[in-house]
Amino acid sequence: YLRELIEWRLKLCEQGETKWNEDTPFHWRSAMWRREVPPETWEEVGELYGKGEHEKCAALAKLLTEAWPNFAAGHNYLGLIARDRGALDEAVGHFERALVVGRTLFPKRIRKDEWWGNHDTRPYIRSLVWLAQTHNRRGDQGKALVCCDRLEGECAQDVTAATERGPIFLNATACLTLWLLFSL
Repeated sequence: YLRELIEWRLKLCEQGETKWNEDTPFHWRSAMWRREVPPETWEEVGELYGKGEHEKCAALAKLLTEAWPNFAAGHNYLGLIARDRGALDEAVGHFERALVVGRTLFPKRIRKDEWWGNHDTRPYIRSLVWLAQTHNRRGDQGKALVCCDRLEGECAQDVTAATERGPIFLNATACLTLWLLFSL
């Protein structure tokens, strides 16, 4: 898949010679100096995940997170793939890495109630949501609720936090009920 990706990218990036790129053999100066993941490549990661092509998506996400260490969404996709495969501990690690990386992307001055409207803050919020869901699947409702508290307190995502708390409380109640039944 990475070979296909490279061939696709080479076709996409064909540039003519200009005064700004004539000193490089492939005229790639602007493509090579880009500080962010190219949008079309980011979209490709999402499309691959949406189609269920996890191997290709993981290969591309790994490549992008290595090339652009600030690509928090790539860590999120790796976490989603691990979660879908049942590797919950691995998924937690990816989501926690996405939180660390995502926090560095925040604009200097932004109100909490504007976080969701800003594309730079979304990977952080999504990481918290998916981390809460993954902790809940692991049976660690306490950690899942901490993520919900962070969604509410840090991100002003009250509705999202409330939505995530529903399944967490249902799982906690089911666990308690089973414990009570088997302890009698």
